[in-house]
Amino acid sequence: MAERHFYAASMDYVYLIQEVHERKKFEFVETLLTFVYAYFTFYHQGHEIKKDFDPFMKDLQSKIQKTRTNFDDFSEKLKKRMSEVQKQEVPPSISKGCKEGYLFLLEKSKCQQAIC
Repeated sequence: MAERHFYAASMDYVYLIQEVHERKKFEFVETLLTFVYAYFTFYHQGHEIKKDFDPFMKDLQSKIQKTRTNFDDFSEKLKKRMSEVQKQEVPPSISKGCKEGYLFLLEKSKCQQAIC
């Protein structure tokens, strides 16, 4: 009788251990699934807005890439032009310049008044 009671208790023990292991499997997955559903529900509105703005974002990205390419090309051309300008010899200026315009007239009129 004690032996039969021992076997029954050990079978109950094995059954309970097996039940705990099996319950851990689906309870964890249920918790994870609940989290994923909550995540999707929370971010569903953001996802819909993202889908609405997707064509705009792609268009903006292509414009930015085109602008970057234009900038790189312009920068390259500018560097080449700067190196060409630096390589050119600057001709020395022979004349020291001449007076023209308003200042020349003022200076000339002062000289005439002093002479007269």
